[in-house]
Parts: sequence; C-alpha cells; structure tokens
Amino acid sequence: MKKYLLLFLLVFLVLSSCKKKEEESPKYKVSFYDGETLLSEQMVEKGKDAVEPNKEKAGYQFLYWDAIFTNVQNDIIVHGYYKEAVYTIRYFVDGELYETEQLKYNESTNIALYPSMTGYNFIGWDQKVENVKSNMDVNAVFEKQSFKVTFIGYNDEVIEIQNIKYLESAVAPTIANTEDYEFISWDRDFSSITSDLTVKANYRTLNCKITYMVADSEYKHELSTFRAGTKTTLPILELDGYDFLGWLLSPLSRTIYTELNEDFVSDVTLYAALLETEIHSRLELKESDYHFTSIRTVPSGDRTVFQPVFPTDNPGTSVKLYDWSIDDERIASVSEWSSISIKSTGYTIITATLKENPNIFVNAIIHCTATSIEVVDEETANTISLVNVKFVDRDDTLIKEMKIIKGGSCYLPIPPVHEGYAFIGWDHDNYNINSDTTFKAQYVMGKTNPYVGKSFTIIGDSISTFSSYIPAGFASFYPYPTADVNDVNMTWWMRVINKLGGTLFVNNSYSGTCVADGSVNATKNRSRIMYNLLNGVAADVILIFMGANDTAASSITPDTFKAGYVAMLQHIKDLCPKSEIILLTLPSTSFYSESRLISMNNVIRSLATLNSLKLVELQGVSLDGHKVDSAHPDSSGMELIAEGIINGLIK
Repeated sequence: MKKYLLLFLLVFLVLSSCKKKEEESPKYKVSFYDGETLLSEQMVEKGKDAVEPNKEKAGYQFLYWDAIFTNVQNDIIVHGYYKEAVYTIRYFVDGELYETEQLKYNESTNIALYPSMTGYNFIGWDQKVENVKSNMDVNAVFEKQSFKVTFIGYNDEVIEIQNIKYLESAVAPTIANTEDYEFISWDRDFSSITSDLTVKANYRTLNCKITYMVADSEYKHELSTFRAGTKTTLPILELDGYDFLGWLLSPLSRTIYTELNEDFVSDVTLYAALLETEIHSRLELKESDYHFTSIRTVPSGDRTVFQPVFPTDNPGTSVKLYDWSIDDERIASVSEWSSISIKSTGYTIITATLKENPNIFVNAIIHCTATSIEVVDEETANTISLVNVKFVDRDDTLIKEMKIIKGGSCYLPIPPVHEGYAFIGWDHDNYNINSDTTFKAQYVMGKTNPYVGKSFTIIGDSISTFSSYIPAGFASFYPYPTADVNDVNMTWWMRVINKLGGTLFVNNSYSGTCVADGSVNATKNRSRIMYNLLNGVAADVILIFMGANDTAASSITPDTFKAGYVAMLQHIKDLCPKSEIILLTLPSTSFYSESRLISMNNVIRSLATLNSLKLVELQGVSLDGHKVDSAHPDSSGMELIAEGIINGLIK
C-alpha cells in the first residue's frame, strides 16, 4: 500500500513540473514590414512558426520575405520585397491570337487595333482595356457584311435587288415565260454570296431566225423563222446549174439536214450543199510567155511528190528562184520547193513568180484528183464532166441516184437497216470516181451496227486533220506532199464514218495539240471543246483519238494526262449531254516508247471504265511500216486504224 502511494506522489510531482515549464516557455516578437509600414506583429512561442500576413499589394507583385519565420527562436523582423506589376493583355481574332500588350497597374491601352476578316466588318472588342488590374483576354467582335445581288431579266431589265449577308444565299425571284422567251436557268450560282453579284437569266428565244447561205452569199427565203424546240421542214432549193443536196450547219460538215428538230433552240445559219452542174466561174489563165508543160512525180525518200515541169525556154529552173502560189487553196497547195499537195478534186491555177522580176512568171491550169495531177487547157478546165452514180441495197433495190463531177466523190446516202444484219460499207471507195458507177450496200449477218445514220464528231491531233475539213485557224498536216492521203475519204475517220453508214458532223482536230499541256489549244480546255457545237447542236457520236503528242512529250506524266483527260470529258458531257462518247486507245508506233504507250493507254482504259464509256482498243494496231514520217500514217496506215475501229464498233 505504501509503495502505491509513493508512486502516485512521484507522478504528481512530474506532471506539476511539466505544467510549470509550459507556463513558463518564452515568446518572441515577429514583425512583418513592407518598407516602413508594419503589416503584422505576432508573439510566437519559441519553436513555433509565425503566420504569414496578407502580402497582396495593389499594383505590385510580391517577390520574397527577407527572413525565415518558422521555428522561431528569437525576435525577428521580416521585410517583404515587391516589384511593380505588369499585366499581359491578349487580343484574339476568330480564336487566333492577333496581338499582345503589356500594361502597368491602372493603365489603359495606348494602341488602336482594327483587325479585318473576309466577309465581316469589325465593330470593336468585347471588353474595354482601361485601368487594368489583371491579365486580360479580349476578343474581336464582327458583324457579317452585306452584298448587293442584282437579278437581270430577258431584256437586261432589273428584276430585283437583294441585300445578302456574307456566305448566305440569295433567293431566286420568279421569272415568267413570255410569248417570245422561255426561262432556262440563271447564269451563275448565288447560293454563297461573297461579293456584289449580277445574275442574268438564261433563256431561249422561242422565235428564232434562219439565215441561209448559198455559194458564199446570203439567200433570202420566206421561211426565215422557226419556233424553238419544234420540228421545222426546211425548203428545197431549185437553182440553175446546181443540184441541191440539202442543208449543212457548217461548210466543214457533211451532215445533211432537211428539217430542224427539237434540239434547235436558237438562231441558226444553214449552208446549202450544192453540186455544180454548170460552169459558174470560168478559169482564165493570166497571159504569160511561160507555161508549165506537165506535172511529174519525183522520188522523195520512199515516197513521191508532184512537181510542175518548166518549159525549156523559161528564165530559170531552180524552184528557189520563184515565189509559188495556187489560186484555189481548196483544190491544192504548193510548197516553196514546188511540191503540190492535193486537197480535193478540181481545177485551179499554179503560178511561179520570179523573185528578181515579178513581171516574169510561169503558170498553168492543173486538174487534181485523188491520185493524180495533170496540166490541162482552159477549155477542159471550163467544161464540167459528170458521171452517173447509183446506190442500191443488197437486193439491188435503188436507194439513190445522182450525178457527180468526174474524178470526184459524193455525199453517201444513209443505207437501209436490216434486222439481223450489220451494214459494213459500200462495195466501192467514195473517191476518184471516173465513170458511171453503182455502189452496193454490204452487210454481214449476225452482227449489229447501231451507227447507221448517226452524225460523228472527231476530236484529234494531226493524225486526224485534213485541210478544208477543220475549223479556220486550226493547223493541219494532211494533205502532205509525200503522203498518199490526197482525198478526205482516205483518212481514217472518213473511212470509219463511210463504212458505218454515218455522216461527218464536225472535225475538231488540230495538228500538234495535246490533251494536257499548257497551250490554249489543248483539249482539256473548254474553249477547244466548244468547236464540237454547230449552232448550239452536237453530234450523235463523238470519237476521241487524242494522246499521241502527250505520250511523246516527256514533260507530261500519266497523272497530268489523266487530269487533262478528265477535264476534257467533263467539258464534253457539259456541252454535248446527248452525244455518245467513244474513246480510242493509241496504236503502237516508234513515235513514242512502248512503256509510255502502255501507261497512257491504261489511263484511257480506266477513264472509259469509270465513266461507263465505250472503248475501242488500237494498241494492237502497229503503224510501223505504214507511215509518212515518224508519226503520221500513210493511206495503208489510215486503213489499219479504220479497220481496228470498225471491228471494235460492229459487234
């Protein structure tokens, strides 16, 4: 018992001693200053931490305290150090940082900002930057600009003006048809306005004008207008000294029209297709002391050329001493070397004028056919010789009968269609017809030819040209002095058209052109494809034989060729939506490498598949051994191309 009392007493004495020590623990003064200003004064027991006072100071940024105030062991004076505050002002335009500015406490902006944004007007900032006390993000405020959209009607009258905000759509006004005009569409898109815009009504004139051209002069006829989109029977002319064959849409065309159908919706100019049966303009040979005596054939490589033979008493036989000319370039042309190129059957005058003395010249009247040139006298040249031509069906039923100029060609009639049989051409070539001839229609059983009576447009390069059958200003290769392609019916394209029973609508071929190069004549350009149209009308069928020059040009890659070909096809579809488009691959030739040929032909094949277009393969046709030069086929080469196409189209 005594033991427990002693233990209790000992514990009591210890606890009392600790309590006394606690009560007697020293305290120290901790003073916080901002310069001379007392911020806080604290009594802190020894070993304890002082409490950090509020150190915020308007316009200043706190840096540090100059003394440690934890585990206090004595009196401490603590000084706070500051620097003047600088605030960052960020200006944003459409979410993007546009400008920044640094300002001190209570300062205001001293810069003027006027940002711009396409289609919008700047109206200010979403906050005022003045008396700043913190960092700020400021956003530009814009409002959409308004633009004026003016709608113009048939007679250039203003129908309506609308104020439309940027990227918003105008609303098309109602435009009514009239007795004279039919609305078709507006000439441009107005669904996303970005500037002032004038929109005009596309319309067609319902009462259209017909202009008739006969022998290079306008011909007046009582049927001078027609109603757009309706069938109109055209007049049949009776002209002394001519057989009237029908109307053409261009002197370059051989598609005869006897009526205007629903496709004609604008003014139209028609050209009379005539066969001269009497002399209307006599050839008169200008008086000269010298006349060519004959035309000779002269070897030129593995070919021959036609050249005139000088008289024995002429002032000089060197052809370079003369300037050479042909009176009628529709019949023939002559080079500076006196080589004559035949263009069509007929008579014309060739003249060589002495350069040193233009008063001295040598001349002659020449007669050109598809195979020969001869010197003739004035009486022969001014006498028309006609032969009778008949066209009969397979059972000898007469289809058509006509007279044509001896040695020439004629417009072929449309052959009859027989079920289960395909028309494959006539049994005679349509050129150099020198005697009465009967043409019989040829057919093959078990095949189909859907092209009888169809009109054809050709899109090509030099291989597809023939002078007088391509648009004015287009460069031509054929006829060429050393080539044996002396009549348009000897070209690949007229052979195809004739054997399919079709007609030539227009030949849009230009020598030296590509699909995809940078020239204005490239077929990727809409301006080139515009030549497909005559009086706003397109052919039934379009044959595209392009790419030889692209393949030979190392600067044109398969990718650029494809891009150009795509653009060409799109323009054709836009301008000629009803036409059937047929693509031709390129034949084999030393003009380009085999690897380039394969690459470019693969492009053509892929686009035919992609666009669901008919494709005719010519890669298996080799032109080597059938060319005039490194690139251009001769008559046998033309026939090879034509056979390849016909075999691909008659199934």
